[in-house]
Amino acid sequence: MPLAVQLTAANVHDSKLLEPLVDAVQPIRRPMGEPGRPRKQPAKLHADKGYDFPTKRQALRQRGITLRPGAKHETMIAARQRQDTAAFKAQYAARAGVEGTLAQGTRVFGLRPARYRGLPKTPLQHVLTAVSMNVVRLLAWTASPTHHQTQTSRFTTLAPAA
Repeated sequence: MPLAVQLTAANVHDSKLLEPLVDAVQPIRRPMGEPGRPRKQPAKLHADKGYDFPTKRQALRQRGITLRPGAKHETMIAARQRQDTAAFKAQYAARAGVEGTLAQGTRVFGLRPARYRGLPKTPLQHVLTAVSMNVVRLLAWTASPTHHQTQTSRFTTLAPAA
């Protein structure tokens, strides 16, 4: 079912009619029970490269619509499909621990912004932040009465079976 249709002469470029066609779209009804008002226009517009220039992007942005050019959209879909593969998950597993540590340092301990000016004092702040993170993690580990086994360490796997 088309959202909006307009017939033109053969020599009129499609981008000339982009804004009138977007404005002609009827409100999109939400399913029953879903909160909120009906959305007047779509949130995204998938189009080819002919619509990808600044004036059209700005016109769509003013209407709350994100332009997704075809090549960029296809690249994004390919990247998401690659993220579902076992090879990507194995590669990302090593990175996840590092990302989690950096996220905790940034969120809880203010790791990113250096409070001191000057090169010699900045590493000092990073070292003190790392020490405080380790102390907090150690206290949380010792305070927990039960430790759930989520992963077997490599050292434990070397031990003979009992």
